[in-house]
Amino acid sequence: MNDFISNCRSERHERRPHTRVGKSATANLAESDETTTSIGSALREHWPEYLIEGWALGSFMISVGLFVTIFESPRSLVLAVVPDADLRVALLGIAIGTTAILLIHSAW
Repeated sequence: MNDFISNCRSERHERRPHTRVGKSATANLAESDETTTSIGSALREHWPEYLIEGWALGSFMISVGLFVTIFESPRSLVLAVVPDADLRVALLGIAIGTTAILLIHSAW
């Protein structure tokens, strides 16, 4: 297990250089340009994944808003059918958790 952790740490440090206090401003700027280039290339290579993650997050936020409105609105039928606030909160949690599970395990 310790070998696994040390390998992960060494890989992480190899991919992302850290600035050191003793380095000159020019060296720090060069590392900053290197990081910017890698961010740009990551964006070009992985934009479909970022778009899908944005879609999933937006869908989740919209569904949470709809569920809260359905469960807590004074005009909602759910409020009349389930007068116990604790039960409504539990049902709300189940609905939100189910949405998260479905989005995480979706084909996208």
